[in-house]
Amino acid sequence: MITLLDQTFIEHTFLHPDLPDTVDYLLVGGGGGGGYAQQGDGGGAGGGAGAVRYATNYSVSAQPYSIVIGAGGNGAKGATTAGHQGTSSVFGPGPIAAIGGGGGGSTRMPG
Repeated sequence: MITLLDQTFIEHTFLHPDLPDTVDYLLVGGGGGGGYAQQGDGGGAGGGAGAVRYATNYSVSAQPYSIVIGAGGNGAKGATTAGHQGTSSVFGPGPIAAIGGGGGGSTRMPG
């Protein structure tokens, strides 16, 4: 494990002479945070789902591949602000990304 700026990262290294030439992957972006509901206004909107990307038989070679798992967005803190967008999940090099979902609206947002 590696800790950097209060975030913990895990590194895996695969060393084997018989590693495959292709892999299947599935990426899901972090979901968006929900909106806020002022008492008596009904409910705030739910955050959007993160995008999905997948492939089978994706060609790989012996080199480093970074993988980032997208986090869900924080919920709105008040009736006039939206929930926060989720962060993207990424597989590289390339990189291939699944974008995070949008934040949900709150009950008293303008517009």
